[in-house]
Amino acid sequence: MRKRISFQQFLCFFYFLFNTILFFSISPSIAVESVTLQLKWKHQFQFAGYYAALEKGFYRKAGLDVRILEIKDGEESTDKVIEGKADFGIAMSDLILRRAKGQPVVALAAIFQHSPLIILAPKSSGIENIHALKGKRIGMEAHSAELIAYIGNEGISLKKFELVPHDYSVSNLISGKVDAISAYSTDEPFMLLDQGIEYSTFTPRAGGIDFYGDTLFTSETQIREHPERVAAFLTASLKGWQYALENSEEIIDLILSKYTQRHSREHLLFEAHHSKSLIMADVVQLGYMNIGRWNHIAQTYAKLGMIDKKISLDGFLYTPDSITDYGWLKRIIGILVAICSLLGLGALILVFFNRRLSVEVNERKRAEETLRESEEKYRSLIENIADVIFILDKKGVVKFISPNIEIILGYNSEDIVHHHYSDYVHPEDLETANKGFKEQIQGSKNSQEFRMKNKEGCYIWISALGSIKKETSSLFQGILRDITERKQAEIDLQTSELKYRNQANFLDMVLENSPFAMQVMDTKGVIIRANQALRDILNVTDDMIVGKYNVLHDENIEDQKLMPVVEAVFNDLKSARFIMFWTGAKAGDVDLSIANEHWIDVAMFPITDEVGKLVNVVCQYVDITERKQAEEHRDKLIAELEKALSEVKKLSGLLPICSHCKKIRDDKGYWNQIEGYIQKHSDAEFSHGMCPECSDELYEKEDWYIEMKNEENQNK
Repeated sequence: MRKRISFQQFLCFFYFLFNTILFFSISPSIAVESVTLQLKWKHQFQFAGYYAALEKGFYRKAGLDVRILEIKDGEESTDKVIEGKADFGIAMSDLILRRAKGQPVVALAAIFQHSPLIILAPKSSGIENIHALKGKRIGMEAHSAELIAYIGNEGISLKKFELVPHDYSVSNLISGKVDAISAYSTDEPFMLLDQGIEYSTFTPRAGGIDFYGDTLFTSETQIREHPERVAAFLTASLKGWQYALENSEEIIDLILSKYTQRHSREHLLFEAHHSKSLIMADVVQLGYMNIGRWNHIAQTYAKLGMIDKKISLDGFLYTPDSITDYGWLKRIIGILVAICSLLGLGALILVFFNRRLSVEVNERKRAEETLRESEEKYRSLIENIADVIFILDKKGVVKFISPNIEIILGYNSEDIVHHHYSDYVHPEDLETANKGFKEQIQGSKNSQEFRMKNKEGCYIWISALGSIKKETSSLFQGILRDITERKQAEIDLQTSELKYRNQANFLDMVLENSPFAMQVMDTKGVIIRANQALRDILNVTDDMIVGKYNVLHDENIEDQKLMPVVEAVFNDLKSARFIMFWTGAKAGDVDLSIANEHWIDVAMFPITDEVGKLVNVVCQYVDITERKQAEEHRDKLIAELEKALSEVKKLSGLLPICSHCKKIRDDKGYWNQIEGYIQKHSDAEFSHGMCPECSDELYEKEDWYIEMKNEENQNK
C-alpha cells in the first residue's frame, strides 16, 4: 500500500520546488543587448557617470553592452539618435526645440540641474557687467540660446555688439581677437587660471534664465520597442553618476588612463568640483526633472521666436510606471500559473502570497507618492528660484542657507551655517543691515540693500527680504538676491548724469558770461539756448528764436553759398569759421524782420559724446558791422584818391627857370611863362590875381588904394 503524503510534506516539497524555480528564474540572463551612447562633446569629466557605469559593471549587470562615442566635428547627438545611429544621447535644454519641430525625442534625466553656460571675459577687457558688452566682439557657440535670452532680458539688443564664430578654445580670447566668449563654467575658466589670467563670468541665472544642463535622452521608438532596456539603461546610468560623484578622483584616473589625456589632472579636478555644484546631487535626486521648469524653458524659447508659445510637452518627459525592473516577477508568475494548473494547493498559496505582495507594493507606492510630492515642493522651490534661501534664528545666526549661495559669494553652505550674518556684511553697511533685520522681524515688507563679502574678499551688493516663519516664531526666513550689476548700472548712470549736468552747467556759465554772442543748437540745427549778448545784438527775445530758428534753413547762408560749410559741421563734425551779412528778413522758417542787420564773423564747432556721436553745435558771433563800414569807407577814399591821381599829369626831371623873370625853358630851348608851361604839361588851369606885397609896391601912391587901405585898417 502506498504511503500518503502529508500536507506538511507537500508544503515542504512545494517550498523546495518554488525556491528552485525562483533561483533559476532570477539568475542573470546570458543574453546581453548592445546599445550606443552618443556624447555631445569630447571625453572629459562632464560624462563621468557613464564611464563609471561602464567600468564598474553597472551596465553589464543590467544586461547591456554599452559603447560610448565622442561626437565628431559638425555632428549633433540629437541627429544620431533620431537617425537610429545611436540609442541614447546627451543634449542641452535646446532638446525641446527638436521636440517642437516634431522630432520624437524624449528626455530621460537632467543630470545637470543648472546649465554651465556662461559668458567669459578677461578682466583686462574692462567688461565688469553684462551691459559693458555693448560694442564688444563676442564669440558665441551653437546651442547658446539661453545666453541670447539672458542678454535680451537685460534689455540689450544683439545689434549692440558683434557676434563672431566660436573657435571652441580660449586662444582668440587671450590674443584679443574677441572680447568675450560663451563658455562652460566647468571648463574654459581653468584655461585662463592656468595662464594666470583673471576673468569675469556672467551667468544667465543672474537674469532669471535657469535652464537644465546636460540631459540624457532617447527616442520614442526606443521606449515603445524596448521599454525594459530604456529603464535598465537609465537606472544603471544614474547609479554610475552616483558612484562618479562619490569617487571623483578614481574616475579622473580612469579618464586619463583609458579615455583621453586632452586635459590635465588639475583641469579634470576643477571640472569635477564645479560640475558637482551644478548637478546638486546632495539637494535633489539625480536626474530629477520638473515639468513646470521645462514649461518655463519652452516659454523662454517662445519669447525668442524659436518655437510656438502653445507647444505641448506631452510625451517629452520620460514617465515610466516604475523604473525598477520587475521582469523576474513576471517570470515567476508565469511559472507559478503553470504549476497552479496542476497543483490547486500551490495556486491557493500563490494567491495568498500574491495578495500580500500587492498590498505591500500599493502601500509602498502610496508612501513613495507622498514622499515625492513633499520632495517636489522643496525641489520646485530650490530649482525655480535664482535667489538664495536662508533661515536665521532671532539672534541672526544662520541655521540654513541654500547651496546656490556658492554662486553668489563663493562659500559652501557649510561655511556659512552657524555663523552670524553680520560676519559677512560690509562694516559701513552693518547699521543698515541690522536695522532692516529688526524691522523685518517686526513685520516690515521692505527689502534691505547692503554689501556682503565673498570668498575672494571682494564686496558685492545684496538685496535681502525675510519674515518670521509661521510654523515657529523663533526662526527668520528669507531670500538673498545679487544686485551687483544693477547697483553698478545705477552708479554708472549717476556718474553719467553728474558728468552731463556739470557739462551743462559749465556750458550755461560760459554762455551767459561770454562777451560774444553765442547760441547752442540741437542735432537738427534748431536753437535750444541763446545768451544775452546774442539777444542784444539781434534785438530779439528767447521766445522769438529758441525752438524756432533753424540755421540749416537760413536763406542768408544759402544765398551767400555757405550752406555746405555749415552742413559739414553737423554731418562731418568739422569746425567752421566764415564771415557773412545777416538780415532777419531771410531767417528762414521764423519771421525776424524786426531784428537788426549785421555783418558777423561766425565760428561753429560740434559737441560730441564719449562715443563720438553729435550732441550739440555751438555757434559764436562777433558783430563786425562797424569794421565793415570802416573798411567800406576806407575803400571808397582809396578809390577816390586813385581816381584823382589818375587825373594828375606828372612833371619830373630838371626844369631850367630864370631867376629874374621866372620863365621856364622848354626842351626845345624856348623860354615860356611859368603858368603857360604848367598848363601845357598838366591838367591844371590858372586864374590871375595880385598878392598884397605886389599891390603895395605898384599902387602905394594911388589915392584910391590909400583910401581902401585906410578903410581896411578901420574895420580891423
